[in-house]
Amino acid sequence: MNHSHDEYHRVNPDGTVSTTNSAESFFSLLKRGVYGSWHHVSREHLPKYSNEFAFRWSNSKISDGARLAVAVPLFDGKRLMYRQPAN
Repeated sequence: MNHSHDEYHRVNPDGTVSTTNSAESFFSLLKRGVYGSWHHVSREHLPKYSNEFAFRWSNSKISDGARLAVAVPLFDGKRLMYRQPAN
């Protein structure tokens, strides 16, 4: 966005609309989630929390049950490793 040229939203080639309000809203939700649920997030795990909120944001228009049905195949066969495996 180029606010100095009175650009406050942009219509993308795929027809979606981008605004700075969307980005500010997403980061506000992320920040409230961190402060409200976890109180602190280490730099090491920030991408995991960000990905969780991005998934929620991208699937916010569907029901909780439908969101769960979308999520389960994504983590099938994956493990969350806090330590590096020994060689």
